[in-house]
This record gives sequence, C-alpha cells and structure tokens, in this order.
Amino acid sequence: ENVRTLVAARNANALSEATGRYVRLTFQLTFLEENFTEIPLIVRLAADLGVDRVKGHHLWAHWEEMAGRSMKRDADAASRWNAMVPQAKEAAAETGVALEGVDLIPESAGEDLSPGAP
Repeated sequence: ENVRTLVAARNANALSEATGRYVRLTFQLTFLEENFTEIPLIVRLAADLGVDRVKGHHLWAHWEEMAGRSMKRDADAASRWNAMVPQAKEAAAETGVALEGVDLIPESAGEDLSPGAP
C-alpha cells in the first residue's frame, strides 16, 4: 500500500515545475540465492504498481558465511541465474519496466565474490 501511495503522489505531480523532470521510482534489489527466481515476478509487480525501474547488484560476499548466497559462487549457481535472465528480460519487455543489472554471469563464476575487498 505504501508503494501505491507514493506512485499516486508522484503521478499527481508527474513533472517538477522547477526542473521539468519526471520522478522515476525504482525497486533496488540485492541478488541472492534466496530471491533470484522472484526477479521476473518483481518486474511484473513493479509494472502493476507503477514503478518505472527494477535494478540490482549481486551480493558481494565479504564474509565466508555469505559466499553460499552469491549467484556468482560457482558454475551451477551461475547457470541457474543465467536461465532466469531471459525470463526477467521478457517480463521487462512486456511491461515496459526498465531492468538494470540483470545480465548473464560469465563462465568465470566464483573468481571474485567480493570485488574490491582485500
């Protein structure tokens, strides 16, 4: 209900008089083993609610305890992620919701679970 209220307020003032800019609403996700299969459904939910964009980033597993939740941890996880990507892109194309960060994982999965970490 909170998202619907926010969308209604945005739509009532769709363009800023000061800047002429449209306020774009985004669902921001962290991609995890526990939620990656829901991404196509989240895209459709975003469309139903009037949210403009779904974007996200893969989990950066800075601690060993988190490594099992990363979709980049090994080839099997990457393969399952890669099977979902076309479904999410199809949902985005069908609904007009912008989708960012949902891309195929290269075969080098598991090489760097925490970019930039020591």
